Amino acid sequence: MATASRDKKIKIWNDDLTFISRIEEHPAGHKNSVNTLCWLSDTELITTGDDRCIMLWHLSAS
Repeated sequence: MATASRDKKIKIWNDDLTFISRIEEHPAGHKNSVNTLCWLSDTELITTGDDRCIMLWHLSAS
């Protein structure tokens, strides 16, 4: 599961709601609020935000 927030962060969670990791604004992250998430596969996540960007994230399978 993944959650998006107004603080520019994307959080990844296990099936039992245990926190796994966080994607933050570094050079590759969103510059404004993250509004929408869409899983393409178990390891690919698309996000959109107020910065008018659509980003594809390749996550490690863990």
